[in-house]
Amino acid sequence: MKAFHEQYREENSQLIIQRSTNHTFNPHFHINVELLIVKKGKTKITCNGTEYVLTDGMIAFFDSYDIHEYVTFPSTDTDDCLLVIPLKMLAKFNKIKKSGRIINPVFCDVELCNKLIYIIDTFLINQTDETIIASSVDLILSLINSKLKTAETTEKNDEELILRILDYVNKNFRSNTSLQMVSTSLGYCTAHVSRVFHKYIKMSLPEYVNNLRLDYVEKHKHDKGVLITELIFEAGFKSIQSYYRNKKRVEK
Repeated sequence: MKAFHEQYREENSQLIIQRSTNHTFNPHFHINVELLIVKKGKTKITCNGTEYVLTDGMIAFFDSYDIHEYVTFPSTDTDDCLLVIPLKMLAKFNKIKKSGRIINPVFCDVELCNKLIYIIDTFLINQTDETIIASSVDLILSLINSKLKTAETTEKNDEELILRILDYVNKNFRSNTSLQMVSTSLGYCTAHVSRVFHKYIKMSLPEYVNNLRLDYVEKHKHDKGVLITELIFEAGFKSIQSYYRNKKRVEK
């Protein structure tokens, strides 16, 4: 299954906390940072193609644009927390975050697990004071950062490029965002842009653009006074046939 870009996560600037719920999500990615803290229970996850099983005292960290998915094993004795931290709350973390590729997105630390759950339950759930929320999130990320292990990588340039591509495409998908246009705008050859994009997103750039356009139509088709035919062209499709052809493809 191909990963999808969870844009609504990025549009939501609020902290998302899910305590002891069914964390079953298909492969997805977003610019936000995400944590799964398992005090008790069992959840199978995949991060950038590698599968892990989280059990008691384990923590999973998903950095910006990591492709991840979850499957929770049913249990009546589950005590875990899914925490999604929006971009606006990551400024301090991005300054202190260790450089290089993270080689341990999943680790076991019972003491830290209990500490994180305590911070979330005491200072974040039902909290309205923005200063307390910000301080608590900074503390959580600082504690996580102290446990992360990184390795130097030759892929740093590719990581920077995929962020630039996604930023460009997400802002311009309703206009001309062909592979050639994106490559020219960013100053790279089309082959390199195509390779890097598929490497990280697991689909071609044209597929991704068409998915953004389909999402745009779906999001606005019930707006008052909107005609679906006009909306299709507004989303960036060149023809009605192109819209329905791509819609049929993703619904298979």
